[in-house]
Amino acid sequence: MNKLLTAILCTLAVTTAWAADEVYKTLTFSSSTNSKGVSSYTDTWSATINGFSWTIENFNNNNNAWNFIRAGRKDYTSVANISTNAAIDKAITKVVVTVDACTTDKINSTKLYVASNASFTQNLQTITLGASVGEMVYTINNPSENMYYKLEYDCAKGSNGLIQISKVQYYYSTAPSIPTVTGIANFKNVTSGTTVQLYLPDSYNARVTHVEAGNGGTVDAYVRDNTGAMRMTGISPNRAMTYDQHLAGWITGKYTIGNDGIPQFEPANGLTNTDQLVIADRVTEEITQPKAIDAGAVGNNLANWVTISDLEVTGNNVDASKFNLAYQDQAYAGAIVDVTGIAANGKLYPVDDLNKAPITFVVDAEKSFTSPSASIENANVRLKRSLSSSQWNLLTVPFDIDVNDFDGEVMQYTGVELGKVGSYVYNGNTYDIQGGVMRFGYLNTGSVMQAGVPYLVKPSSSVKNGKTFTAVTLSSAPAGTITKTLPATAQVTMGNGLMAQSSPVWAGDYSLVGSYSPVTLDKNEETVVFTGNNEISWTSLIDDVTAVEVGGTQGYITIPSGAGVALGLEDSSEPVITAITTVAMRHGMPAETVIYNLMGQRLTRPLWELPPGIYIVNGKKIVKR
Repeated sequence: MNKLLTAILCTLAVTTAWAADEVYKTLTFSSSTNSKGVSSYTDTWSATINGFSWTIENFNNNNNAWNFIRAGRKDYTSVANISTNAAIDKAITKVVVTVDACTTDKINSTKLYVASNASFTQNLQTITLGASVGEMVYTINNPSENMYYKLEYDCAKGSNGLIQISKVQYYYSTAPSIPTVTGIANFKNVTSGTTVQLYLPDSYNARVTHVEAGNGGTVDAYVRDNTGAMRMTGISPNRAMTYDQHLAGWITGKYTIGNDGIPQFEPANGLTNTDQLVIADRVTEEITQPKAIDAGAVGNNLANWVTISDLEVTGNNVDASKFNLAYQDQAYAGAIVDVTGIAANGKLYPVDDLNKAPITFVVDAEKSFTSPSASIENANVRLKRSLSSSQWNLLTVPFDIDVNDFDGEVMQYTGVELGKVGSYVYNGNTYDIQGGVMRFGYLNTGSVMQAGVPYLVKPSSSVKNGKTFTAVTLSSAPAGTITKTLPATAQVTMGNGLMAQSSPVWAGDYSLVGSYSPVTLDKNEETVVFTGNNEISWTSLIDDVTAVEVGGTQGYITIPSGAGVALGLEDSSEPVITAITTVAMRHGMPAETVIYNLMGQRLTRPLWELPPGIYIVNGKKIVKR
């Protein structure tokens, strides 16, 4: 793409000078009139031709009138002059003389004088060319207005030294004599109201971020390059402008500042067009994305397409920066949002096209979540949480997710049954521990993960920086709880009378509790949390803390006091999440030393008084022999 763009720019550069030159005045000598001859070498002829005054001096020794300017005769030195009587009010870029006949070996020189006065005493430029038949082009190095011009043809003595001229044309440039600035940053440094020619090099990577309809069939295009951003307002491009296009080349216009504080490129009367501006579609480059900024940096990014992340909303204003948010009806009090739009003074103008959502709601596992008062449909939601692909994760979110949009496995809590929840070894024998096994079944393709319902999920690849879900319904409903009941059954003797029970402590409710926000749990025998590596643990076994804090969008399990628990999947006859272990939670406070048996029952007798077996002492497995 860049090579093609560069080639187009080179073509524009080559053709620009010729395309910009137009004929201003033409002086034509016709054989059908005797208006240009002189009667003697002292005669001077003046006339108004094509709306401009000219003076012709023909210094020769011939008293006849000539229909062509003729200089030079045998044995005489002759000079023919054609000069302007008045200053020309255009910046002349070149003078083209059409020579019909000449004797080249008799020509001393042909010159064009450029002066600032009619007497040519202050010549600014003298251009000398050799004589030839055809067009003689004199190029003006420094074109400016109100200059005087004189053509001089000097013929040497000799046989029939002759120059015959039929036409003189003066050209001026349609390009204005205005300064050129390179890049948007330099454009914004000029004084407001100044007209300049803006040059956007290909290397500056100017891109269109947004286009909207203007007045009278014009467009307003928001553009940024490597140096800054601006709004091109009231532009009539020769090609439709759309998001993600490249811009490169030249365009003339005026720098202004809009009422909303946005720096603008406005058309300059009669000077602005896009003929020399390349407008090219993106091919291999990355798609243009909004620039990530902090709320306090809005003033330094006016006209740019930006994203401000993790803004906490109070009422209709952003709390930290008091940043007014366009489309405020969607940003409810207490929400955390990412806002995307064009930066103006104290506002972001939303950009709705091409799925560039102006508002993305954020569900942050580290922050409290506030539900909307009413469900919001077609919302974009960014889940700010990590998910491991090597283990099952407990996930509860406040929006529906189509299973097809979740790349991985999803399981739902379906029921609880009595089964093996662990084992221990005593005197060389292995004893099973009975308790409630919470069963999970796969959620089928085409199903929907419902808002507020806790699920077990295992993505195909780990999610480290969160994931954005588009066009979902952000629910107003709170997080829910799924409860299954294990009825009372006969007691189970665990071997050698070590852990015989007189009542079925495992009977009762086994609940999977969802939570959007971080939750603090007391340490007890009825609360179980996920600890990672497909392990669960009673909060009572968490070491060195008096309370356990679980991150948001997760949840926990509640079970009958003293019961054991394990998690089982529908395609496994044995529980797959059974381990009892310590867990590194986010924070907590010191706790006293306690001892539990493998059923999760707290023991009051000291370890030395207990019989041989496996115990959990301060969260660690201890084998007493």
